[in-house]
Formats: sequence, C-alpha cells, structure tokens
Amino acid sequence: MSLEKNYDATFCGKLPIHQTNSIQPHGVLLLLDDTITTVLQVSENVPELLRQSAREIAGKPVTAILSAQSIHKLRISIRKGVDEKIPLTLSFNLKDSEEQVLCLVHTVEEGCMIEALLKSFYPLQGRTFIHIYQRVKQVMQYINRGETLTDVCHVAVQELKRATGFDKVMIYRFDEEWNGTVLAEEAEEEMERYLGLTFPASDIPKPARDMYVKNPYRLIPNRDYEAVKLYPLINPVSKGFTNLLNADLRSVATVHLEYLKNMQVMASMSARILYQDKLWGLIACHHRVAKYLSFEECSVVEMISNIVSQKIASLQNAEGVMLRQQLTRQFATLVENFVNRNSMMEAFLENAGLLQEYLRANGIAICWEGQIETLGQTPDVGDIETLAYWLRQKARQQIFHEHQLPLVFEEGMNFTATGSGILALPIQPDRGNYLIAFRPEIITTISWGGNPNDAVQFEPNSTIYHPRHSFKIWQQTVRQTAIPWRNEEIAAAEQFRNFLVQHTLNRLN
Repeated sequence: MSLEKNYDATFCGKLPIHQTNSIQPHGVLLLLDDTITTVLQVSENVPELLRQSAREIAGKPVTAILSAQSIHKLRISIRKGVDEKIPLTLSFNLKDSEEQVLCLVHTVEEGCMIEALLKSFYPLQGRTFIHIYQRVKQVMQYINRGETLTDVCHVAVQELKRATGFDKVMIYRFDEEWNGTVLAEEAEEEMERYLGLTFPASDIPKPARDMYVKNPYRLIPNRDYEAVKLYPLINPVSKGFTNLLNADLRSVATVHLEYLKNMQVMASMSARILYQDKLWGLIACHHRVAKYLSFEECSVVEMISNIVSQKIASLQNAEGVMLRQQLTRQFATLVENFVNRNSMMEAFLENAGLLQEYLRANGIAICWEGQIETLGQTPDVGDIETLAYWLRQKARQQIFHEHQLPLVFEEGMNFTATGSGILALPIQPDRGNYLIAFRPEIITTISWGGNPNDAVQFEPNSTIYHPRHSFKIWQQTVRQTAIPWRNEEIAAAEQFRNFLVQHTLNRLN
C-alpha cells in the first residue's frame, strides 16, 4: 500500500531512542566496569535502594555496595559473556545491614548493567515459581491446540489478559511496510476497540522495532512518571551517553508517552513475536491506571510471547512445507514434459495450464523469438510487448517480481485489472525470450486507526512533533495492487527458470 507521507522512513525511523540518559523511577540502575571493580554510573534515585546519594556511590569500589558473593556471581556472568538479561539475586551492603534484591543483569559495551526494582512500587505478589510455571504450562497447552493463526492469536490474548490483569491485550502483525494490523483483541467493555484496524509504521518506528528484536518486552508502568537521570551525566568510559537500548528501565520518548495519553492508556507493555529471527508482530497490553509488574510477572509475558512465536512458526512452516512439496511435484512433471518436446514454444503451449498453476498466476505469457502466446487473464499482446521491452532494457538477468507494477512501470496503469502483479522469468533476455506470470488487481479497503497521513504533527519549527489525537477509523481504498508472490513461489520460479536456461543452452549445443 502507498501512503502520502512515510514518516517511518523520513523521520521517525531515525530517532535515537537509546540515548535517553534517564530511566523510569520504579527501579534503580547501576553501571559497573567490565571487571566488576568500580561503580561507573548510577541513577539519581539510588538512595531509595542504598541510602546513599548518587554522588557518594559513583566512582566507589564495587565492594562498597555489594557482598563478596554477589561480586563473584557477577564476574561469572561477565566471564560467560551473557548478552541477554538474566535474573540474579544480589546482596547489597546498607549502612547497618544487607538486603537481598532480585535484579536483572546484562553486559553492555562499557561493562555490567544492573537493574533493581524498588520494593516501594511493588506490593507483595505471593507468586512462586511453581505458580508461574503452572500458569505458563496451562497457557501453552491452550495455545498449542490452535489449528489456525486466528485460533492461536485469539487464545493468546484471552489467556494473557487473564494472567496479567491488563484491561486490554492485542496481537498485531506487521506487513511488508511495517504497518501493523490488529488480529486479535481481548478488552474490558469500556476500552476502545481496535480489532481489524491497521496502524502506520511510524507508530512503532524502526529504532523501536530493532529494539524488540534484541529485547523480549517493553514495560511502561506509569506514563506520568518523572524521569530519573544518570549520575554522572557522561559515562566516564565512553565519554558519551550510556547506551540504554537493552535496559528495562530505559526512559521513554516523550512523543510515545503523548501517544499513550491520546489513547487514554496509563500503563502499557509490549512483547515481541518473532518468526525466523525477524519481528513478525507484537503483543500489546494496555491499562487505564498505573500498573507495576514484577520481574516474575514480566517473565510470564515473555514466556507466553515465546510460545506464541513458536506456534506461529510451526503453523507457517507447516504451510510452507506443504506448498514446497506441491511445487516440487509440479516441477518434476514440467521438467519431464519439456525434455520430451521438440520445440520450446511447443513445450510452453502444451504445459501452459500446469505452468499457470505452478507459477500461481491468473494468466501467463510466453514471449519467444518474437512470438507471444497467452493463457488465462493477461494484458493485451501490445502491452505485453511493451512490458517485455522494458524488462529487456532493464537488462534483468534474474527473476523480477512486483505486486504493485504501476509504481515502477508507468505503462502498467494500462492493464492493472489483469497485471498489477508480475513474475517475469528471463530465459534469453538479450533475445527478448521471457515467461511472464500475471496477477490481477485486488481492490481492498484498509481501516486505519486514525489517518496515517496525520500520524505525525510538527510544530512550526519542524523539529518538535506530536502524535495524532484521533484513532477513529479512517478508511483507504488500495488499488493497482496484486497478491504478492510468496518466497516459496519465487524460489520455485527461480528453479524452473534455471532449468529453462540450461535446457535452452543444451538444445543449442
């Protein structure tokens, strides 16, 4: 689909979200050097944990704040090169006692980062590991029973809402342009509904999407928080701001907090859904009042998001396997049929129906030695000649596929009804010999969560901007667009093209 304004590419995608140099106040952040010897930086709310000021602690030996056993734990973790956050119970030295605190620990470029939640924000939950394990195990069974993507997403949002207590839980999937469509939603009656709506890529810009590939979730317990700065302001090792990209406590961009306010959401949590190590979608949780989740509760969301990722991968892989098996059988038949024919055009014409099925096309055209033959729904021969000439001028030696042809080939506007999508196999492109598959225009209506062209509103200085205020349905009719070819289909077409090229050379010899 094409939008008038692509804020994700032109502006939002360049935001340095990792350089906030501040954290949310429900926890304390400590940065130690890579030898676990010296405290490099601390958040200014550290007195709530250690009863000493940030100025007193920064630059001190680690032995002044941690027990010997805790230091040993940290050094083992560093030695193992742990990149992901791991929970560790550390013993902090107070003036007259020690305090055991569950922390998240991970290595960063400058050393070792520790994040500790402040007990003042968290009433006793009483949730043991056994309780969490039983809950996750039960949810896993429910999700794994799902036979379709719709089933899996619906069950996942139901169970996550029940497990976490959020007012609303949604799952949305990204398209090829990173717009996200809500596939499933479970919400309290008073919450605004977004099921079926699509949100523009700029709502979750590229830096944020990249962050989710590395971090399983993002929690904002209270959008009205007051940010806590790090002390000292400048990292003494890097001589710049500390990279907080992987920190759970990392402060949030003002524009996103404004976005939540416009949605009438006070607390939010998002968890990734990965497929083939890429961001497939997100689980989004919203709450109307502040909501603080312990590390244990966050781990429930993380584990369930992993289960959803695995189940979606299983469904999509199974679908891909079935498709590849069918394509393999069809390829074998085509090869046998082509080898036993006297001329290429004869082979094409006798196998046109199977070719159309193999290429998953509504119509095909064979351009061979100045002759053009068609089958099914195709553009006029004159338009095909123009298209073949354009392909030849582009000197394309590899397969070319495009599901929005008029965007790259202006003359394609003449035949959108039959050829908004093409898959072109160059056999002997220097001689104009092509096999071209066509797919028709599919006119669709997209229901956006607010006008995507107004997703970002700039102030007169063109540097400060705000998110849209309205998320009411804004509909867009998409034309000149065909169903894209799947990766498996493109790979099969490439395999057949390679056979045709070699078969043609063999015939010449």
